[in-house]
Amino acid sequence: MENGILSWVPDCWKKDDMSAHSWCQRIELERTCEEFEQIQYEIRRATLDIKKHIRCIERNQSIYDLGQFLIRGQLLMTLKPFTSYYKVRRYIKIKANYLTAALNYNVDYRRCGLSSVVFNSFIPNMTNGDILLVIQVITSEPQSSYITPSNSSDYYIEYIVRF
Repeated sequence: MENGILSWVPDCWKKDDMSAHSWCQRIELERTCEEFEQIQYEIRRATLDIKKHIRCIERNQSIYDLGQFLIRGQLLMTLKPFTSYYKVRRYIKIKANYLTAALNYNVDYRRCGLSSVVFNSFIPNMTNGDILLVIQVITSEPQSSYITPSNSSDYYIEYIVRF
């Protein structure tokens, strides 16, 4: 299954390092790379703070989460063929001590100290001990400021950001 999914992963993923033994990796982005600069730009726009210092951005390379996300997208298009679906980037903040649970259980609110899972187009105030997760979400309403997914396969964690 992993090899089939590897043909659909984003171009920026380090595929040569991935195998069945490393189905989930966190790759720290270099501050000078285009990918870091693009994510930093989007985050600064979403926080309305162009001077917000980002300490670290890590790409989350999870073959299984991405595979479920891609399959879910195909299923939604099959179930509702006259509905247009979009993949959009949204944000959610969690406490740092919940990061492992968020990655292992795809932001399951019961395991991440959250009352529900709502992804925002803006970033709420970040405090010490908070981590920002950049999420790729499937939605039929791409302009919506808030997206509450109906299924945990409707999204996957794309990046982990520390301020």
